[in-house]
Amino acid sequence: MISAIEADGGSVPNEAMLDALYQEMDDRNITFYAFSDPNLGVKKDGSDKVSKLYDVSGNNRHYLQTTADYQPIWTANQQNGLATLYFDGVNDRLEAGTSMGKPANFTAFTVFKTSNNTSQTALWMNRVNGVTSPYWGAVLRYNSNGDMGLLISKEAATAGYTGGRTATGIIGTTDYYLRTDRYATAANVVFIYLDGGAAESLTYAAQTAAENSGTSFDFRVGMFGDAALYYTGYIGCLSIFDSSLSDANRGYVRDFINSKYATY
Repeated sequence: MISAIEADGGSVPNEAMLDALYQEMDDRNITFYAFSDPNLGVKKDGSDKVSKLYDVSGNNRHYLQTTADYQPIWTANQQNGLATLYFDGVNDRLEAGTSMGKPANFTAFTVFKTSNNTSQTALWMNRVNGVTSPYWGAVLRYNSNGDMGLLISKEAATAGYTGGRTATGIIGTTDYYLRTDRYATAANVVFIYLDGGAAESLTYAAQTAAENSGTSFDFRVGMFGDAALYYTGYIGCLSIFDSSLSDANRGYVRDFINSKYATY
């Protein structure tokens, strides 16, 4: 993987972390769907503007941005000595270079620190092809007073957002968080976990989540295109598995990411 990234003009800032990731997933017999991290594989220019965030799963689900004005900034030493990507909340976003598909079940992990906790914003989102509403993603939403967090994991094509309304001030702008979204088609329930900062292992089960349907192509990191919900802040690890991981396996992945980012 390292040689392939370097041959493409990219770099692997933290080779030891990449080796540890492969070893951990192999030891646990957990299969990747897509795994990206600015410390594991990135293509950037001399100003640290990122044109490609590599998927190190081997499935080639890389995230791209060819327009310089839309490229997030690779920022070193952000959390526990690791780099994250800064999105300006105006135009910055990355887009999947190939279809992310529509797994019937999924588990996704996102490390983030927002600079805006008073309006709705999207960490990442996958839009249903030809329909304005997304079918899976990770959105941070707040009420009109800006004082009640609403974590959103999924939206039906014809319905409003579904997700967990959190306690007042649960997401601040000074801490990094590790968010996990887990969806199982059979159970028809989205589970949202938030570790770090003031949250301290918030868990919410969204009972009203609609079953996945249709075909989705438009996967973006740092925004949801149709509603222009640009994200302001930092994003580190973004890993996706095409299954509803067991509690044990979810814990292994969570603990590995936390061993690097120290979000909680």
